[in-house]
Amino acid sequence: MKQFVVFLLILISLPFATKAQGLNSDGKDFYVGLLYPSFMEQNLSGGDNRVQGFYGAYLLISSYYGTSVTVSYFDDAGNEAFQQSYKVAARRAISVPLDIAHTKMTDRKGEVVEYKACHIVASSTINVQYFSTGACAGGSYLAIATPTLGKNYIVESYHDNPGGVGGVVSNEDAAGYFMVIGAFDGTTVQITPNTTTAKGHHGVNSGAGSNGTPQPFQINLNRGQCYMMKSTAGDTDNDISGSRVISSKPVAVIAGHENAHTDGSWTDAVLDSRNYMVQQMLPCQYWDTTGYVSIPFVDSKQPASSG
Repeated sequence: MKQFVVFLLILISLPFATKAQGLNSDGKDFYVGLLYPSFMEQNLSGGDNRVQGFYGAYLLISSYYGTSVTVSYFDDAGNEAFQQSYKVAARRAISVPLDIAHTKMTDRKGEVVEYKACHIVASSTINVQYFSTGACAGGSYLAIATPTLGKNYIVESYHDNPGGVGGVVSNEDAAGYFMVIGAFDGTTVQITPNTTTAKGHHGVNSGAGSNGTPQPFQINLNRGQCYMMKSTAGDTDNDISGSRVISSKPVAVIAGHENAHTDGSWTDAVLDSRNYMVQQMLPCQYWDTTGYVSIPFVDSKQPASSG
């Protein structure tokens, strides 16, 4: 009998003794932003830009429960003036085209505050993913619900790619970039770029004007406003990765690269191997040093004897 009581006490205490790891991506309120792929804006050989017709960005919305969902966009005054309602059946998913006109930043170089967020509200818990497709435009990220957003982020990106490989298909200067999305009015955001930006903010470690010293600056965001920042794209030593975002209220941060040249397998004049990157950043508060799951790697071997 004594052993049974001890066993019962252990079972009761287990849920309280186990520490939850990670974060729940489900919720009823989300803010999503668009980092536009630069290849869609290239003047290709002979002025050919027909690749734009293959581009699309979508919201993949799913739920365990039957729910109604409202997808909204903002006008220039900050009003959610453009709305569309949808129904999601229990244990089903829907694909909603993202309105590019209301989410694409007007200034390609960024560093301008604009109402370009997409606001998603549901009556029951949902899961939201961003997905895009097209030439050098395939990307996806899992959206983080508004209550789970943070105030402290480190940007992940890739180094600049000036000039591509000189091919006739694409010869663009491509940069790393990131976007901060306001979820609450009156949010102060301090940004410390790691490299010189397209409009001249000095970085910490690379680019003109960098000296190893943080050179932060501040912007103000209201709900639905976005602020995009990209590197100069002029030097492969420039990398916007490691930039710091600290805010007074929770914000969303997405980051990536507008068209990274990630390998040197294609160096002829026909094909320029590129890769659009995008991912929503996890707040630093959810970072951990344990609980990682990784694909097993082949064990290293002893080097062959030179004798």
